Amino acid sequence: GLSHRWQYGMSLNALPESLLYRGAAEPSLLGKVKNFDDGATRLNLIQMLIDAERFSAARQLIGDTERQFPETTGRCETLASIWNDRVGEKLLEEIAAIRDSGRPVLATHYAREYPDAELAPVLRVRARQFLEEHDTRLRRLNALRTGVHQLIGEIADDTQRTQATRIWADLAGEADLHTLADFAAWEVLWQDDTLPPESRVALAVTGRLLGANNAVDSFAAAEGLSRMRYLIHDYLSTTETETRQREQIIAEVRQQEGFTVERVAMLIQQLPPESPLLPKRDSITVPRVIPIEGDDATAGCDIVVPAEYSETRRYPLLIALPRAGGTAEETLQFWRQQTDRRGFLLAVPRLYEPQATEYDASAATHQRFRNLLRRLRAGLSVDDERIFIAGHEIGGEAAMDIAASQPNSFAGIISLSGLGRRHLQWTAHNTGRIPWYVVVGTRQPTYYERMELLLRQLFSRRGLSGRAEYCDVVFCRYEERGYESFAEELPDIFRWMKTLRRPPLPDYILAEAIRSTDRRWFWLELTEVENRFVSFDESGSFDRKPSGTTGTVDARVHGNFFRLPTLPGKGFLKLSPDLPEFDPSAEVVIRPPGGRTQTVQYAPSVSDLLEDFRQNGDRGRLCYMRIPIGD
Repeated sequence: GLSHRWQYGMSLNALPESLLYRGAAEPSLLGKVKNFDDGATRLNLIQMLIDAERFSAARQLIGDTERQFPETTGRCETLASIWNDRVGEKLLEEIAAIRDSGRPVLATHYAREYPDAELAPVLRVRARQFLEEHDTRLRRLNALRTGVHQLIGEIADDTQRTQATRIWADLAGEADLHTLADFAAWEVLWQDDTLPPESRVALAVTGRLLGANNAVDSFAAAEGLSRMRYLIHDYLSTTETETRQREQIIAEVRQQEGFTVERVAMLIQQLPPESPLLPKRDSITVPRVIPIEGDDATAGCDIVVPAEYSETRRYPLLIALPRAGGTAEETLQFWRQQTDRRGFLLAVPRLYEPQATEYDASAATHQRFRNLLRRLRAGLSVDDERIFIAGHEIGGEAAMDIAASQPNSFAGIISLSGLGRRHLQWTAHNTGRIPWYVVVGTRQPTYYERMELLLRQLFSRRGLSGRAEYCDVVFCRYEERGYESFAEELPDIFRWMKTLRRPPLPDYILAEAIRSTDRRWFWLELTEVENRFVSFDESGSFDRKPSGTTGTVDARVHGNFFRLPTLPGKGFLKLSPDLPEFDPSAEVVIRPPGGRTQTVQYAPSVSDLLEDFRQNGDRGRLCYMRIPIGD
């Protein structure tokens, strides 16, 4: 017999409101509740629906209950008032969420259109405050635009006035509601007559170029930084063979007024996309689909850009891989309702043909994906701290595999109906602290054979001496369900993603390389992986395992001391102030595998900084200095 008395339940949010209750004459789940024909039971059900935010069903039931049970009129009126307040509260939350997702125009439109008289007094106050805050920000923006022009006209020196006019002509289009905070120093001091007008203009210019906390009042530095921004763009536009041109650009960057490596890093972090996929100043009033053609080196892609997209704002990116037999259009349709609502960029790569029954997991496929990600970062305003990879079935397998080979790029991994591949027994822990969200059904073919292998890794302790580290996994298993879309998980998936950012740089890297492309591991990059470790360079089936040994990456950092017990090839360390407990003023000590301990002084290099960014395009993980290892 049973060892427990099991009780099963289902969230009301998982059920359509039309199924819960849609009218007295219509069949419904609530109509089957015991004593449904009792007025008191009805009132309790109404309260339950309101608490569950099933507002349409609750409103319908309030009206029907009041008509069928006149003695409940007073209580129904009270519930109707509660319903109205809760709906008003929810609407204001949604309006704020729309604004925070990068759509201030739509949010303000809804706030102005909502019938004010129906809101409770406290909600009316909040609605007015919302509109007043927006109007205040618009006034500040208009004051900025007119004030800078006014100050430029007051500059006495003709040369400086001409330079200021040119610089602001380039930056004026970037002054909007998304960047208003960058001009905080200017807003405080722009009417301070003790500062010359060119210094106040410099505060506006450098606030935008470097960020609000780094603004300076030196006009010469502002002009130099503006010039550096152009030079950075020129550097990023060079081809692989144009080494000489890059060297000349770096030399010119060093000569600019106000130059420091740290300021070049700030310029990069504030830089708009260097190769925009949308025309400049193109107005995006509704979400738009943009196709990107691929080639042998770079995967093609279909992208959905959210409404009110602006290059001055960073957007989270969801990369969604299709199921076997699935088209890009179908995959976009599945995800885009949630991505449109939450202000995500959505990309569907064409890594494999729609008729493909398997994902090949080869080095060439990984490189095509890596190049695509670089192109997306160059062409769209991507928030590097919020890039997620997801997929259905073989798309889920691909998402897991790609994240395990380039974990430095992602904030989360989502697999729907993906059962994993055999080689994930070796590579699943490469993802480190990146969270997983895995959804499967127990009736999927080969579920027990394949999923057990992956779960054994995900729920086992990671092999770190003296530590108890496990993968961060949300595992949703649906009993007696087969391969499905599991669309009911979408709201929870996006609520989960809302809480996530890319984990900080780790102090310990323990990974297994199985391809020649498995080279980038957080603050360590390999220039090559030895041939004996690259058994997965060629395509293979889902049950393939590495032949021979895998290339173990074992690297640790404690403050400024780097210990590298095992590496599968030559490479270099990527130093930055973001390393855990790193002290830029102290010497760096490195103990390479099988070699002598070496000591170097931390010396940021603009050449290393720009070259690493040109290759990776990651604004959030800049490399200030490369130190070769294994030579």
